[in-house]
Amino acid sequence: MFFVQKLSELKYVIVLYLHFSHPMHERPDLGELLEAFKKKDIVIKEFEAAKLKLKKAKSLLQMAELNKMKRVLRRMKYCDQVNILNVIKLLL
Repeated sequence: MFFVQKLSELKYVIVLYLHFSHPMHERPDLGELLEAFKKKDIVIKEFEAAKLKLKKAKSLLQMAELNKMKRVLRRMKYCDQVNILNVIKLLL
């Protein structure tokens, strides 16, 4: 029991030391820096959302192009209606 109490006291002292010994706590413009960091975080999240939206749009464009390619292959009789390639025609 004694060691558990001493261990918890040691953890408390370590947390206090790490929390208040960091040089950022001594900066007078800490509030401004935190606000700038929050704005940066918002911008990063918006950027990631826009990047995901662009990726989805590119995927849709690729699907449309794939459908066009399948249609050409069907018209040239290189594949059937269920888009299975006719290997014999491809080899000839």
